[in-house]
Amino acid sequence: MFALNENNASILSMDIGRTMGDFGRVAEYTKGDGTDFIRGLALESGSRVLDVGCGHGFQSIDAAKAGGEVTGVDIDAASLEQARSAAARESVNANFYKADVQHLPFADASFDAVVSFFGAMFAPRPDLVAAEMHRVCRRGGLIAMANWMPDGIIGQMFRLVSRYVRPVGYWPFEWGRAPFTRMCFGDAVEQIEFSGRAVTMTFPFPVPAVVDFWMTYCRLFACVFGQLGPGERMDLRLDLEWLWSDHNISADERTTVVDAACLEMRAVRRKDHPVPNSFSLNRDSF
Repeated sequence: MFALNENNASILSMDIGRTMGDFGRVAEYTKGDGTDFIRGLALESGSRVLDVGCGHGFQSIDAAKAGGEVTGVDIDAASLEQARSAAARESVNANFYKADVQHLPFADASFDAVVSFFGAMFAPRPDLVAAEMHRVCRRGGLIAMANWMPDGIIGQMFRLVSRYVRPVGYWPFEWGRAPFTRMCFGDAVEQIEFSGRAVTMTFPFPVPAVVDFWMTYCRLFACVFGQLGPGERMDLRLDLEWLWSDHNISADERTTVVDAACLEMRAVRRKDHPVPNSFSLNRDSF
């Protein structure tokens, strides 16, 4: 969560970054990589798949096209409506429900695969996220995540914003560190594998417009920006423009292309272990 600095006592959850605005517009720029993520899981036809933090349903639809019987959950009702419409247009077998990954409304061992593509990482309690993803996955089933790495441009961008607010709670980009994710699932999974990759995001407009884009469609940024004073607003905008310019690999000043670092994880739910080990996290680790 975030609390605005001493000039404002409001509390902002990291989830607000996905639950307000139209975050699907942002997700459009990672859609192809989401397809690759699902393809790489080699889901079997008929597999019961849960997509956690499904947003507009892009990866849910990919999993359904691969033959899965897919359920997508998210905390944002508007995104779910768009996901349902997209699934209907594609004529795929996918159902969508409003639910919190920290308290999933499904029986134990309901799914053969539980996956999340830049979704579950933003829930406030990683211990509950791991426990619930584990609980609803059958023994011997697949658990897979893609999470932004803290030192990549997305992690750095959120860290810049955190300079202007007081962070409260867990830093979601810890999910982008293999030791942290391994700790969250503990001995409850086996055959755990990690791989880093670059998600290439290509925006057909220059860096200042990219900053405007995030301010418009990532509601967390919009809320923070809207409550800062004029001087802090200018400082934040300049910081963000510098960051995106520094990472921009496009030779055309009219476009912005960045390679955003993410960490993919896949593991098998152990057959002989009931729940992840309990653990204690340092809330000030960021």
